[in-house]
Amino acid sequence: MTLRRALWNLALAAAAFLLAWVPATLSIPSGALTDVIWPFAGFVLGSVLLWGPRAIPPLMAGEFLVSLAVGSPWWQSLWVATWEVALWGGASAWLMRRVGGYRAGLDSLGAVLGFFLIPLGGCMFLRVALGMYFRVAFGWTTWDHFGGDLLSIWLSVAAGILIVAPVMLAGVEHRGALRSVRPARYGEAVLLWAGLLATAYVLVPAVRQAASLSVLPFLVFPFFIWAALRFGIFGVGMSSLVFGVASFERFFFSGSFPEAPVLREAMLFYQTLLIVASATGLLVAGALADRRRAVEGLEETVAGRTAELRTANDGKDRLLSIIGHDLRAPLYGLVRLSEYLMESAARITPDRLADYAGEMHQSAKGQIEALENLLSWARLRTGQVAYRPETLPVDALLGPVVNLFRLRANLRGITLSLLLPAESTPVSADPEMTRTIVRNLLSNALPACPEQGRVTVEARADGDDLVVAVNNDGLGLTEEEIRQHFDGEADSPRGLGLVLVREFCAVQGARLRVESAPGRGTRVSFRLPLAQ
Repeated sequence: MTLRRALWNLALAAAAFLLAWVPATLSIPSGALTDVIWPFAGFVLGSVLLWGPRAIPPLMAGEFLVSLAVGSPWWQSLWVATWEVALWGGASAWLMRRVGGYRAGLDSLGAVLGFFLIPLGGCMFLRVALGMYFRVAFGWTTWDHFGGDLLSIWLSVAAGILIVAPVMLAGVEHRGALRSVRPARYGEAVLLWAGLLATAYVLVPAVRQAASLSVLPFLVFPFFIWAALRFGIFGVGMSSLVFGVASFERFFFSGSFPEAPVLREAMLFYQTLLIVASATGLLVAGALADRRRAVEGLEETVAGRTAELRTANDGKDRLLSIIGHDLRAPLYGLVRLSEYLMESAARITPDRLADYAGEMHQSAKGQIEALENLLSWARLRTGQVAYRPETLPVDALLGPVVNLFRLRANLRGITLSLLLPAESTPVSADPEMTRTIVRNLLSNALPACPEQGRVTVEARADGDDLVVAVNNDGLGLTEEEIRQHFDGEADSPRGLGLVLVREFCAVQGARLRVESAPGRGTRVSFRLPLAQ
């Protein structure tokens, strides 16, 4: 055992001894009462909930020493320590965690209800009833006093739990939040607990002497509600502790005692008042904690949705910019050529006219491609594009889309080739998605390729997959350009086509791979499963 652990055990045992010794040694004239307030029970419950079974041995040691100090035989002292700490405290803490909805610091309505039903309810009834049986068996009381003593003990233990356990649990498990309390709140807390002290000093002597109470008991409740609203479970627990300690002092150190029946009745009234006021505050604080978490969860949801909407709005702005670029470029070419033709129609030779007609044709095709990309992207975003794989030969899949670009390649003097496996290879793929991928890769490969350059569409089997690659011998891309064009959002200057390439590959489960370096061209490939 380390020195730190030994000191911790010693401190826990000393605290347990003090909290059990003070009420155990307090005597009331004429045998008026067998129990006052038993804070030791609250300390046991809080310690076992906070630190688990390792807290049981030092707590038992403290209770054992107290029983010996008040004259009990060692075997009775051992039994009382085992009964109160190991059996009642251990069982109550275990049930609280298992079925009582325990939450750190009792910070929920469910945890507060479990706190009342288990340690203060079922487990408490068994503890007090069996404890009374053993009191009779040990000769400490008689069966004639069983009912009255049962009520007295239950109220004293319940009051002791309420003045120690809540403030202990909330103070330890929420200590980080307590350190961050604004200094201005300290003044409010001092005012709250000063009011409770004043109420105790006025109320308890009146209760003790059985004076006319009128509305005096109800003065306690506003302070506990105030504590619940402003300081939560810790505030209510601290209020119970302040009121309990102040009332305890006023009860026993404020003059001579009245007759035993009057004192007993007054003590039961005081204990009941403390229990009801504490319970009211804890229930309000637990309900407010649940409401606060619900509001925080709603705020997080709203913040998340707001961020999503902001991202979507930014994406919309980028998309509009891309659409403007992709649609304007082909139209600008058509306008430029048409203006030139109108101004120079008489001087244009038939051969040049054919060239201009080809350029206008390619500009119109570029416009159609941009519109098709836009429509495909919109259908994908609205869930109207479904993955429908078909089994078809690779030449039927790739041949038509490559043929669409042959005229454009010839006009620029670029050699466009399609390399297919020697044997007919069936592939499983969505034809529309795959052709859109290849079409957009070619739309980007041809402009990147110099005149008299080469663009190759290659398909080859690799295990159970077909690798489709588009190669060009252009200037190539840097790593930053690759990330910008293929991995980023829809903000690439190369247009919406590469966004569709990436997303259609993801829908088909086709891993996209880009290989490029400045001056060495670019190779973009993806994999499709071969038909089984």
